[in-house]
Formats: sequence, C-alpha cells, structure tokens
Amino acid sequence: MLDTLTQVAKYEKTISQVALNWVKQYQAVAAVISSFTQDRQQIQKNVEALSFQLDKEDLQLLSDRSSTLFKQPGDIYSYER
Repeated sequence: MLDTLTQVAKYEKTISQVALNWVKQYQAVAAVISSFTQDRQQIQKNVEALSFQLDKEDLQLLSDRSSTLFKQPGDIYSYER
C-alpha cells in the first residue's frame, strides 16, 4: 500500500497526507479521526491533508490496491461484535 501511496505524488504531499485524504474521500467513511496532538506542525499537516482533493483516478487506484490487500469476510460490523 505504501508503494501505491507513493505513486500518488503529484500533489506534493506526504504519504500520510495522501492516506488521510483518501480515507476522507472514501465513500463509506463518515468521519476521519486523527490522533490527538498539541504539536502545531502536525496539526497544520493534518489540516493540509484535508484541504485538497484526490482525482478520481487516484481514488480508484488506492481503492483497488486496498481491496486486493485487505480482504474482509462478511460485513464491516463483524469487527465490532
């Protein structure tokens, strides 16, 4: 997955910023939770990660790669049970 995130470099963002943005744009995700920090630089990087849009091709590339790596049997709620 890191290799695929690295391919999405045209945005001039870090891998973690691309990953956070992808999760934000992922259709099944209602909210993105990032870790608590008082580090102003980290807060700024997180804000920057959420302030741009990945294009459709990159979203599809990341989703396709993720689905091949992380197979989940059953529904997502099975993890909560």
